[in-house]
Amino acid sequence: MKCSRKRLSKWKKYECGRAHTEKWLFLVMDETQYLGLRQKYADYSSWAIWNDEDEADPTIIESHIEELNVNHVFIAYNWSRKQGYFRDGPWANFRGGGSHARKLKYACNDTELRGSYITDLFKGITEPVAAKVRDHLTPERIDKTFLTFLKRC
Repeated sequence: MKCSRKRLSKWKKYECGRAHTEKWLFLVMDETQYLGLRQKYADYSSWAIWNDEDEADPTIIESHIEELNVNHVFIAYNWSRKQGYFRDGPWANFRGGGSHARKLKYACNDTELRGSYITDLFKGITEPVAAKVRDHLTPERIDKTFLTFLKRC
């Protein structure tokens, strides 16, 4: 894929042609920005880019930094991993065979959504049944979650 690069603020702007006829504009980060985000958020977030041979493998993210972008952000409800459905390591959330997160791969991997940021709203609540998450929520936790989320935006 050929991309023309133009500087735009702190982010790099790329115009990329994919699928032979479509052109998309991306705001893409550099390695310094990526490493800062990785240090802060890699334990519970990820990026919408998958390896076709192993969709649970998050290492593809490190080798495709130039495809990561902030044009689109996906916000899930909470961390819902079950034992055996995930790998450890940076950016391993939203990965793994057998989980519904794999559907994001089909929606994003070959579209303009590829490389988008993905995170959970409520962190630290591991619950596969979304209806049970409210049992863990208090007004203080909700306030803290939204204040933290707004700081990240």
